[in-house]
Amino acid sequence: MHWIVLSILIDIQKKAFSIFYGYLIKELPGLLTDLLIHSILDKLTFVDDTLYSFYHQFF
Repeated sequence: MHWIVLSILIDIQKKAFSIFYGYLIKELPGLLTDLLIHSILDKLTFVDDTLYSFYHQFF
């Protein structure tokens, strides 16, 4: 009885992992693109703020 339950749980876990990894592989390019866009925007914002403060120091 114990082994049957264990094998069912392992089977469920394998299915869950395959579903999860399938979703991850499908969605990963979009997630990476979002992260890349956000990091680029953060850098641009930082440059913008730096230039702004630099400009206001002298003018």
